[in-house]
Amino acid sequence: MIIFLFYSDKNGPGRRLLKDIQTKIPGHRVEIAQTVQALSDRFRSPMTDRSIVVLVAENGERLGELTSMEDLMSDFPIILVLPDRNPATVSIGHRLYPRFVAYVDSDFSDLVSVLGKLIHHDAFESVLRGPNIYADFQKQRTIRWKQVPNTRSDESD
Repeated sequence: MIIFLFYSDKNGPGRRLLKDIQTKIPGHRVEIAQTVQALSDRFRSPMTDRSIVVLVAENGERLGELTSMEDLMSDFPIILVLPDRNPATVSIGHRLYPRFVAYVDSDFSDLVSVLGKLIHHDAFESVLRGPNIYADFQKQRTIRWKQVPNTRSDESD
């Protein structure tokens, strides 16, 4: 599992969030992008691992840049950190279809908890996904089809 973390302010809330993720959810690779171009380039390259995207929009301008890339991120679960609680800002943020929304002035404990649950859920799903596909294959392989008798009533002898 890869956690993609985007933040542009090196000493802002993104840095604080990174520390929380590293201490509370250890053992997962965290890739950091600090420019929108770097984030865009990463999404345009092939990815083989499952990923969760955490976006920290420190201001409205950054949020606008992130929403312009919504088509690149549509296949990933997104956790979004918004710059304020203004209804217009929240509406713009929801264009990314985030799984969870937090704000830059929050303590990020709920965000880290949700991120941990998403990681755990994804790991659990991948464990179950393999055997279920195999079981479905075996079930289809062993079904014996029977010939249905002709039941048309309009035939006369």
